[in-house]
Amino acid sequence: MPMMHLSLRYVGLVLWACNIAVAVSLPRTATLYVQPANANNKPAVLAQIAYDPDSLEFSVISYSPPKLSSRPEELVRVGPGDSKSGIIGYTAIRAASLAEDVRKTVVLHLDSKGEVYQSALYASKTKGSEEITDKDLQVKLVPASKAPKPGLDKPVVLTEDGRIPEPEPEKTFLQRYWYIFLAAAVFALAGGGGDK
Repeated sequence: MPMMHLSLRYVGLVLWACNIAVAVSLPRTATLYVQPANANNKPAVLAQIAYDPDSLEFSVISYSPPKLSSRPEELVRVGPGDSKSGIIGYTAIRAASLAEDVRKTVVLHLDSKGEVYQSALYASKTKGSEEITDKDLQVKLVPASKAPKPGLDKPVVLTEDGRIPEPEPEKTFLQRYWYIFLAAAVFALAGGGGDK
């Protein structure tokens, strides 16, 4: 029994080291803060997520759910920012959505430079038999999409006096296919009769 307990510690240590190694190899880090909506408290760190904007790989470095207030219906802000200037691009949710028995999904919206400019947090209640850990914090990265370009028509060509030219009148059938009638007439006249 003690040997098995010792080997599980090593497995946990190796997994923790792998998580840190992945987080170090990812080029950017997003820090999400939480703050009561009706208070002037400084925001507290909710989670730190390392991500790569090119491959959209991520790793949850840390996740620490805040202590719930006595009022679970109280609104809290969750979003990126910093502890000095506050939270920007936030989602307002009920404090009960940050409880331990709630599965949380964080959506990070990236700008064209790969920086997080907005986040959203979605919460869903789990079944009583499911166990939620901090590893159950789901993350989804949404890269910036290029805006569609308008389909422009050909530029309008104006006449010398600055007016739109009038369209030419449509040609008649004979004016369009005169060369076919000419070729048929030449063949009819040139093709002589047989010798009799």
